[in-house]
Amino acid sequence: MAVAYGKTNDPGNSHYNFGIYFKKKNKKESALFHFRAALPYFSKDSERGRDIEKEIKSLNK
Repeated sequence: MAVAYGKTNDPGNSHYNFGIYFKKKNKKESALFHFRAALPYFSKDSERGRDIEKEIKSLNK
C-alpha cells in the first residue's frame, strides 16, 4: 500500500502505511520516522491525524 500511495503522489498515506509496516516488523525508529513524516499531511482533527498521533504515542512508551 505504501508504495502504491507513493506512486500516486500521496506522501501522507504512503508514510502512514510505511509506519504501520515498520511497527509490525518491530522497527520502532523507522515506524516513528514515517508516522512523523505523515503527520503534516493531515489535520489534527481528521481521523487519520488522530490515528497517527495515537501510533506515535504508543511507540514512545
